[in-house]
Amino acid sequence: MAILASPARRLIEPALQRHLCEHTGASQLQQLRTHVALETEARATNDRRAIICLSGKFHIRIADLVDNQVMSKMMRELASLTCLIIDAIAAGRVEQAVASMIEHLNHIEAVLDMSPPPSEEEDLEAVLGL
Repeated sequence: MAILASPARRLIEPALQRHLCEHTGASQLQQLRTHVALETEARATNDRRAIICLSGKFHIRIADLVDNQVMSKMMRELASLTCLIIDAIAAGRVEQAVASMIEHLNHIEAVLDMSPPPSEEEDLEAVLGL
């Protein structure tokens, strides 16, 4: 089962992928290949807990390879909250699943700046000191 994609991750992860593609080396590729091999092994043995954990860690590893501490921290938080939600659903803990989802959504809302960008006119005024 893959980690659920949140709106925050849909914004963050494509940028991480672009950066990694433009700046990747042999060592980074080997780390990703090793991780995928571990996930493949977990799938072969049907180790659902390992599959979920490794799936989330793959996305975190990408952020780590980009070497951006802010993005790595954010991906860790988003992935861990999502894993908690999946664990609660699997165990039938309805209230915990709901509370975790609300916490997850509140976190996303708190870290995203959804305010509209300033218009070009406002930017020009700021540059000119008007």
